[in-house]
Amino acid sequence: MSKSELFRKTVQRTGSPPVLVDPYQGVVFFLDSPTRNSWLEVGPFQVYFRKSSRIIAGGTRDTLDIANVLRDDPNKGGKGELWMMIEELKSLLLRRIPGRCLYFENVLNDQLRESLINKGWIPVEGTNPPSYYKELT
Repeated sequence: MSKSELFRKTVQRTGSPPVLVDPYQGVVFFLDSPTRNSWLEVGPFQVYFRKSSRIIAGGTRDTLDIANVLRDDPNKGGKGELWMMIEELKSLLLRRIPGRCLYFENVLNDQLRESLINKGWIPVEGTNPPSYYKELT
């Protein structure tokens, strides 16, 4: 099983035998629901998502906002898990809601800001702390 597949699956120990559960199932339910915002558990992260319409680059865009990300153990990290989660979110959005872009709101971490820019995310003018968006292709 690849690193990405391992990240996407966790073991639910309530059943016998253990059942593999897709941590993105909650995101799918959220995307399909009328709910506008929600805290969801995604792998090792707790993520506050919001479905929005934002003015970006002079036009109105439907976005899935990543408004807050907490890690189950803040001392762990640096293994690319956040980027694996973002890639999975991009894939989900492309399949379920084409035309929506990802929006990373109020990025406070300097290392994350640099990574977003290096990975092609575009800074949103007039946001402080800076926010970034990514067209999904």
